[in-house]
Amino acid sequence: MNSYERAGRDRLLFEDSIISLMCAFPMKKGFCYKRKLNTLISRLNNAGLYLKIISDESYKIWLSDPAAQRSSIAAEQPLSCTDLTGAFLTLLTGLLLSLLIVSMEIAQARLTKR
Repeated sequence: MNSYERAGRDRLLFEDSIISLMCAFPMKKGFCYKRKLNTLISRLNNAGLYLKIISDESYKIWLSDPAAQRSSIAAEQPLSCTDLTGAFLTLLTGLLLSLLIVSMEIAQARLTKR
């Protein structure tokens, strides 16, 4: 989370995005306003108006969602062992599974040798 702005009492808006989508508009070959349209889109993008419009609209959508307003960020706390239990269990499961597969491969190699 690189940067954020304070949006209210208990609300933070982060400028990071999970996904980025590109958009294209189909035009007929030889479209007479192609150059003007490309110039307009480039100017909007270079002036930062595109990002401003997107951030304003996403803020409006976020405000209209009551579930998003319920979440508040508490004071920063260090991670505890209970927070990391899922990660440790996944690691342990992967290690045990890999040991089982390696032992099965060794057993198969010894049996096929004979």
